[in-house]
Amino acid sequence: MGILSHFCRSIEEFDDLKLREASAYDAMLYGAQHGIVEFINAMRGANPDLLAAVDSCDRGIFSYAILYRKQNVFQLIHCLHGQRDIPFS
Repeated sequence: MGILSHFCRSIEEFDDLKLREASAYDAMLYGAQHGIVEFINAMRGANPDLLAAVDSCDRGIFSYAILYRKQNVFQLIHCLHGQRDIPFS
């Protein structure tokens, strides 16, 4: 089992506080910043609440995709729009 699989299994039942303590929100933003769609998909599959990740300036995954010009992340999040409440700030 890989590290990502292990991490995903461990965060499946985490609430907001535990996700923050585990730096899972930060990891999602890092994945968006670097265009790692496979990581974002695995993490959102484990805990869909991670799509609500925002930084200290209230920029979410969608904003990161635009800011860092990651078309693959933009397309993923755009496809998810309407399926889940995603901060588009």
